[in-house]
Amino acid sequence: MNTNFNEEISKTQLKKIAKDIEDFGYKLTLLTDEQIQGLNLTDDIKEAIYEYKKIKSNSAKKRHRQYLGKLLRDIDLSLVNEDYQRIQNQSLIAKQAFHAIENWREQLIQDESKLKDFIDIYPKTDIQKCRTLLKNAIKESQRDQTKKAQRLFFKYLREVIET
Repeated sequence: MNTNFNEEISKTQLKKIAKDIEDFGYKLTLLTDEQIQGLNLTDDIKEAIYEYKKIKSNSAKKRHRQYLGKLLRDIDLSLVNEDYQRIQNQSLIAKQAFHAIENWREQLIQDESKLKDFIDIYPKTDIQKCRTLLKNAIKESQRDQTKKAQRLFFKYLREVIET
């Protein structure tokens, strides 16, 4: 993403590159503080990101976003982009794992006989605890009650799958 601004590039192209870098800077502001710390950025850029998060006024945000873009144009963004892509991939993997656990929960609540399949895939399952939590979740879903038992069952499934 780093580009040397020279005479060979048209003014329109320069503006587009600057806008792309500014947009990338905005994407960085959407990360958590922990994720920002893991990026290969200078302290002043990290500070500018944190400042952006504190600003409430839209016009001030726009100005600060442009300032952040200006700071980012002065560094090589290839390593930062790699770090950002790694973070995005981790987020995607976490979402997929969450959906897989949700899917198991729904399948087991709808068809208790699939518990054997689950245990075959995850042999470290505490069968008695799993059956108890599953029965409670099934009862709860039949009565259209609050989802407390289903949440507990989900938490247990997540523990089993992640270990």
